[in-house]
Amino acid sequence: GAVHIFELDQKSGQFKMTQTIENPADKAGDRFGYSVSINKEYLVVGAFGHDNGAKNTGAAYIFSRKGSGDQFSLLQSLKESTVAGDAFGTTVAVHDKTVVVGAPGAGNGNGVARIYWREQSQNQFELKDTKTGSTKQNLGGVVEVNTKTVLVSGGGNAGAGEVLLYELKESELKWELADTLTAPDGDEQDLFGSAMDINDDDIVIGAKYSGAEGACGGSVYYFHKKATNWIFKTRLAHPMDPARDNARDYFGISVALEHAEHKIIVGASGDDDKGSHAGM
Repeated sequence: GAVHIFELDQKSGQFKMTQTIENPADKAGDRFGYSVSINKEYLVVGAFGHDNGAKNTGAAYIFSRKGSGDQFSLLQSLKESTVAGDAFGTTVAVHDKTVVVGAPGAGNGNGVARIYWREQSQNQFELKDTKTGSTKQNLGGVVEVNTKTVLVSGGGNAGAGEVLLYELKESELKWELADTLTAPDGDEQDLFGSAMDINDDDIVIGAKYSGAEGACGGSVYYFHKKATNWIFKTRLAHPMDPARDNARDYFGISVALEHAEHKIIVGASGDDDKGSHAGM
């Protein structure tokens, strides 16, 4: 595996590749680059197929750079898992001083999300908290972080899916469960939490198997924070058009928030408008 970094060239207005980062472990089957997250001077890369004494235990790597335009270099290797199939590094997220890594296969599929923190005076990130899922929940299949909030998806809620929202208690450096987000119209196997993004007071969550607009057509749910509560505001889906079939569009398989311009970007990898599973 490898990770390619593109940066905007101010003169041409085009993105140019400035660096390629190869797998530090240099092992076949590691799947380095399966997950990536970047924030300011830190880049985190997951390699869920890495073997740390057993098959597919997983790993995550933290890279850093001093400033914009500098090259990223390896800062730290995270290899907390030693049990086969943990798949640590399936998902990663970084924001400021916090790194979150998901291992949905840990505990025979219960799942784990590990939270790392960097003190201002330190260069390394330290493991500070571990969230463990219940029976076959696959906790940590998707993770996100923003300032003091950590989001971790799980396959609970009778298979409909849910997102656990943790808030940082800074005095103890622990993240406490503050809310559990679910789809108000969710159904079994919707996989609510299959994608998500958070930005300040806004959260968007995908449910790629939602059947509201056709089997596995997909939906996206928008939540907004008011005071200390996260309030469901609206559900997004493909517009209903008798001339098109929304089934298996997987609308919401990927999502992103653009806070400054109030935009929500949604992927639909199974959309057939331009051909079978051409995507949109």
